Amino acid sequence: MRVALALVLICACGSHAPPPQTPPPGPPPIDPVQLAARLRQDFVTLRDIAHRQLGQCEPLVAELRPHVVGMQAHAGEVARAMQSEDRALRDRVRVEVARYDDELRSVSDTIAADLATTYRSCHDPQPLVDVIRQIPSLP
Repeated sequence: MRVALALVLICACGSHAPPPQTPPPGPPPIDPVQLAARLRQDFVTLRDIAHRQLGQCEPLVAELRPHVVGMQAHAGEVARAMQSEDRALRDRVRVEVARYDDELRSVSDTIAADLATTYRSCHDPQPLVDVIRQIPSLP
């Protein structure tokens, strides 16, 4: 009876061995379409901020700072993908970013004009200059 009770308890409780460990998942795959679209959206948003805050130096700087930090992160992702050992990935990223070349040229011209207008209205333009220097360039 004791043996049967012990067998029932062992079967009910299962083994005490830990479950096998699975390796942690790797980074998600890089999506060139998403990378390029995010980069485009960063510049479109920058254009919108520069236009909305036209002539208002301090509010422009305050709104640009966090946006530029996000832009730097996204531009870094694009740069890493374009330097990848995977040639096919590099080529796909270049093709996807190139899809926005004409549009981003126009967007960049608008950004430059609006930032220049606001620069001229700044009592102390240095904070604006500092933020502008942190804007990543297009690949």
